[in-house]
This record gives sequence, C-alpha cells and structure tokens, in this order.
Amino acid sequence: SYLIQLKPDFAEAWYNRSFALGNLKRYQEAIASYDMAIQLKPDYPVAWYGRGFVLGNLKRYQEAISSFDKAIQLKSYYAEAWGGRGQTLGDLKRYQEAIASLDKAIQLKPDYPEAWFSRGFALRELKRYQEAIASLDKAIQLNPDYIPAWYRRGYVLDELKRYEEALQNYDKAISINPNSSPIWHNKGITLANLKRYEQAIVAYDKALQINQYFRENIDLTNADSWYARGLALFAMKRYQDAISSFDKAISLRSDFADAIKARAVAQKWLR
Repeated sequence: SYLIQLKPDFAEAWYNRSFALGNLKRYQEAIASYDMAIQLKPDYPVAWYGRGFVLGNLKRYQEAISSFDKAIQLKSYYAEAWGGRGQTLGDLKRYQEAIASLDKAIQLKPDYPEAWFSRGFALRELKRYQEAIASLDKAIQLNPDYIPAWYRRGYVLDELKRYEEALQNYDKAISINPNSSPIWHNKGITLANLKRYEQAIVAYDKALQINQYFRENIDLTNADSWYARGLALFAMKRYQDAISSFDKAISLRSDFADAIKARAVAQKWLR
C-alpha cells in the first residue's frame, strides 16, 4: 500500500497487494487489485493467473477459466495456469477437458504435485480408479506430506473395497494433520465397511469434536458424520442411540432425506 501511494501506476505493487489479500481470503478486494494491475499492464500473465485463482475460490469458475486462458495466451508455457485451468474445469465437472489441461501442465512441469493430484481427482470422477491411484501416487512421490493426495487415495481405495489399504492412507493423512474432520469421517466409513463399528463411532466422534469440515473439493458437513454415526449404532442394534444421532443430523440439515428415512426405520425396530 505504501508503494502504491508513492507510485499508483506501479503494476507490480498492485499485484503484490492482490496476492496478500488473496492469502487473507479477502477475495473481492484481491480481484479489484488484480484488475488494477492488469489495467496498468495488460500483458501481465502472473496477474491474470492470480485473478483466475481467486475467482476459482469464489466459485466464479467460468470467469476463472477466462483469466487462465488469458495468462496462457500471453505465456503458453505457463504450467501453473494450465494447472489452474484444469482444476477449474474439474470444479465444473468437465473432467475430460480438465485432464487435457492437467496433462499439458505436467508436460511443462513434471514435478508439479498439485497437477498430479487434480488429475487423480478427475480420473476418479470418471471411475478410472487405477489411473487415479497412479496419479495420486505421483503427487505423493513429489510431496510425501501432501494430505489431500493421501486422503483422496484412501477414498479411491474405499471405492475399490480395498479397505485395509484405505485405512493406511487415512492414518497417514492423520499423522500429518490430526485436525481434519473429513479424514476422520472417511476413516469411520471405512471402519464401518469392515464392520468395526465401535472404532467407526470413535472416528466419527473425533470428526465432530474437531468440527473442521471445509476442505477444497470435499462436500462434507457435521450432519454427515452424525448420520454415519447413527448408521453404525443401528448396525450394533443400539436403536435409541442411533435415533439420537439421526435427530442431530436432521436438526443440522432439515431436508436430509437419508437421515429421515433411517430414523423412521430405527423407530420401527425400537417398537
């Protein structure tokens, strides 16, 4: 801000301000600063890239892609812009196009773990599970502490019913960051699939205690953990406790159809 006061037509100062605002999650202000940087210096690929990244955080995906496209037009070998474009196409569920962009990013920058991760995510959505695991393996090879890759790898292994391997992946993610509700929640799901219901309940309780659900590309809330907890209790024939968990899920999400149905079944068994 001091530099901008001294020299208001200094595009790099506006860019640095935008970057700082983005890190503070002050996204609207960040976009306004990126716009100012671009107005002063239209051929500024890193500003177009940053603008796209912030627009993606605001779920303004089509605008984000336009910004990434502009960055790529100015700098065709800009791996991060290709990666951001691919991730955003994935957010729009345009997975084949996402993979094409991510392949370009990886071609330009093979040691790009975020691109390998986003590629794995898109492949999983297309049910190309083995290829997804291979991409996630590459992300982990490049960054062994990459929590989203361990988490997503566990998720894919769950879908392949390779539950013990999935647990190992969730445990690895938890060893890096023990304070992520989605990881504990999914560990609970896997334990329930293995009929280890008591341990599953412990995992759900941990997820609820932490109450940190928001993660990029993960659509989970505490209502989901209360519902899953209820299912585990129901499987143990603890119907009253299950009803209490379903009640909690419904209080948090009044239109939670699966929880409403499960509660009705538990009430029937209780009678």
